[in-house]
Amino acid sequence: MTALLVAGCRAFGQAPTPTPDADPSPTGGTLNLALGEDFITFHPFLEVNHTAHMPLLFEAPIRITRSGRYEPWLAESWQLGDDGLSLTLRLRAGVRFHNGRALSAGDLVWSLNLARDADAGHHLANRFPTVTGVTALDERTVRIDYRERSGDRLDALARLMLFPREAAEDIATAPVGTGPFRFVEWIPGDRVTLERFPDYWLPGLPYLDRVVIRAIPDGRARAVALRQRTLDLAYDLPLGERAALATREGLVVESTPPGPSFYAFIMNIRVPPFDKLAVRQAFHFALDRAEIVATVFGDQATPATLPLPPTSWAYAADLAEGYPHDPVTAHLLLAQAGYPAGFRVRMLVRETAGPFLEQARVFARQLAAIGVEVELEPAAPERFWPRLYAGDFALVSHKTGDAGADPSALFERAGCCRTTNSFFGVE
Repeated sequence: MTALLVAGCRAFGQAPTPTPDADPSPTGGTLNLALGEDFITFHPFLEVNHTAHMPLLFEAPIRITRSGRYEPWLAESWQLGDDGLSLTLRLRAGVRFHNGRALSAGDLVWSLNLARDADAGHHLANRFPTVTGVTALDERTVRIDYRERSGDRLDALARLMLFPREAAEDIATAPVGTGPFRFVEWIPGDRVTLERFPDYWLPGLPYLDRVVIRAIPDGRARAVALRQRTLDLAYDLPLGERAALATREGLVVESTPPGPSFYAFIMNIRVPPFDKLAVRQAFHFALDRAEIVATVFGDQATPATLPLPPTSWAYAADLAEGYPHDPVTAHLLLAQAGYPAGFRVRMLVRETAGPFLEQARVFARQLAAIGVEVELEPAAPERFWPRLYAGDFALVSHKTGDAGADPSALFERAGCCRTTNSFFGVE
C-alpha cells in the first residue's frame, strides 16, 4: 500500500440527518455561505471538491449517519438475498425530482448502470465492480445482483446520488435531483443560488427558503464578509481570524470532531524515488505532525496516523502510534536508498492558498533538514484534479479518506487506498 503521510485535522463531510418530525420553526429566510474554490461541475458522479454540499440537491438510496450507521433514505428498506449475492431495495413513495417527475425503479436502474460504467469518465465505477445486473421488479422495487459477496455494498449505494435520465445532458451546469433545494442559477466565480423545493418528500423540510453559496477563495475575505454580516456561514478560516471572530458578538466559531477524511501528503510509488521503500519510510520519519498541527491548524487538529477515525469500529489503537519524528533515522534511510545527499522533488498542492499550501510549506522545511529540496506546485481545482487522476505527480499535498461505515470500502474502493485504478500506484 502507498505510504500515507497524514497530518492535520479530520473533517466529517456528511450533512446532518433531518427527521420528519423535527420542530418546523423557525422557517424561511436565506442562508448565505461561502466556500473557498468554486464548483467545477454539479454532476454528482464527478464532483469531488464539494461533496458535502451535494445532498442539498441530490440524494442516494441509503445514507450513512454521523455515528457510521446505514439509514434508509430514498430507499425505505433493503433486503439481502439468502445467498448473499443479491440486494433488493424498496423505494419510497411520493419522492419527486425537481423537474416534477416521480422517482421510480427505472431511475435507480439507469443511475446504477451509469455509475458502474467504467467508460463514463468518472470514478464511481470503482464502487460497483462486482455488480452483474440491475433489474426493476416493479415501479418501486429494484434487485441488484453481484458475482461475489462484499462488505461495502451499502457504502457504494450511499454514494449513488440519483438524477433523472432526461436531465443528464445538462446535469453538470443545471442539476436536477430530489434534494431539499432545487437549482436556480450558477454564476461561475461568484455564486450558486438554490431555492426551497416545495415538493420535497420530508414534511416540513427544508426550513430555509433559499441558500446562496458564494465562491470566495481568499480566507481573509471570507472573514471580512462574516464581520460585515454579508455571510452567515464560512468554512476554513485562517487561524489568525478565528480567534478574533470568536470574540465578536453574534458569531460562533466551531470545529468538527475527528472524522473519516484527513489532510495528507501522499507519494506516487510509481515515480522514482518513491518506488523505494526506504525513501517512503524516510519521509515518514521526516514528518513532524505536531509542528504542522501547531503552525498550520493552531492546535485545533488531531494528528492522524491511521486512515480510519477513532470512532470507527475498525480503528486499530495498537497501530496508532505511527512513525515518530526522527530526522536522523530519515537521513540514514535516504543514504541506504542511495541518496546520501538527498534529492529534488516537486510537490503538487491542492488549491493555491489555504491549509494545503501552508502544510506543504512546513513539510518542505522539514524535508530540507534531511537534504530533500521541494518545489511546490500549487494548482487550482481545474488543474489539480486532472493531474491527480492521471498520476501526474510524485508527491501531493491533499485531503482524502472515505466516509464509509465499512472499512473495506476504504481499502477496496477509495481513491487514496484502493488497489484498482489507483492514482498513487497502489497494487
